[in-house]
Amino acid sequence: MARVAEAQSKIDAPNKSVMGAIARQRGKTLPSETGPASIIKQYMQTTGADEKTVNQFILNLNQLAKSGKARLVQIGNTLLLAVGYTPDQKILPKGTVDVHVISTEDANQIAQRFVTALNTFKSMGINRVTSTTEDPQAAMAVKQLSKKYSVNIRQSTQPGGYVLEVAL
Repeated sequence: MARVAEAQSKIDAPNKSVMGAIARQRGKTLPSETGPASIIKQYMQTTGADEKTVNQFILNLNQLAKSGKARLVQIGNTLLLAVGYTPDQKILPKGTVDVHVISTEDANQIAQRFVTALNTFKSMGINRVTSTTEDPQAAMAVKQLSKKYSVNIRQSTQPGGYVLEVAL
């Protein structure tokens, strides 16, 4: 349990500075937010995951971030995990990331957070973002909200899924 607490604090610590930088960039103060580990716990509890699974996920996420294979961006109570490889471990081209969303917010808020994060990803040197959703309305919301970037939506190979591809 001590390893989980240590991992949670390590996940939470660097992201506060990322959020602070985003807020300062916009000239806003940060709203009341939950730390990444708490967001992960709340999100995974809604999926029915048990505590052991949640804690293991937090440990794995911490190791992934430490290894440099992923970046975790928090905006509000939404986490965007950007990884440079596909779920089947194929390395993506340089400048491309696959983004996984973990959130306790509603679909419209998540779409707004995703679009906001695109500027952050661009400032990190990323020029292409992909993500998958099962919600066609969320995919369309991202496309409508993103006036600055080209968003392509296509049917996923998984039933009921949609792939978003964003050129930054």
